[in-house]
Amino acid sequence: FSIERQVAETSETVLGTPGLRVVLLSRDGTVADGSSRTSARMRAYGDRVDHLRVVSLAKQEASSVELSPRVHADVIDVRGRPLPWRLVRQVREAIAAEQATLVVAQDPFEAGLVAAAAAQAEQIPFVVEEHGGVYLSDHWRQESLKNKLLFPLGLRVLKRAAGIRVVSAKIEEN
Repeated sequence: FSIERQVAETSETVLGTPGLRVVLLSRDGTVADGSSRTSARMRAYGDRVDHLRVVSLAKQEASSVELSPRVHADVIDVRGRPLPWRLVRQVREAIAAEQATLVVAQDPFEAGLVAAAAAQAEQIPFVVEEHGGVYLSDHWRQESLKNKLLFPLGLRVLKRAAGIRVVSAKIEEN
């Protein structure tokens, strides 16, 4: 694993755009740990944009931390299953605070749905990252009832996105 390689593989048309201010939705709470691989990767992403605000929807205590002069991370505690419109409102507040020009969701499901709603309300584009290749076969969908429900939701979010960033050639081909 190389943080430099992953950052380099992120499309120049997204992270190389001058003046880009990004709100990125994740579900990885380790972003608030300044020594984690996730926070190191976010600092590297932050070097390629004017500002990056990471909003993590995680099952842990809420926190807020400056990772670098260009990168801020907020963890929103979702253990109590907050109502979706409250999450959208919090992301809209982050968009406004950053004067964001792009929203990025690290999955097309929960984070993607919140990103899509917040970006639409603020009239800015959103991009979805596809990490798992869940649309390559029916295996993931058949694993659980939750996955069966998330599958069509993710498809709708992907179709509404201004762009999709895939993490492997195999996923990109499909």
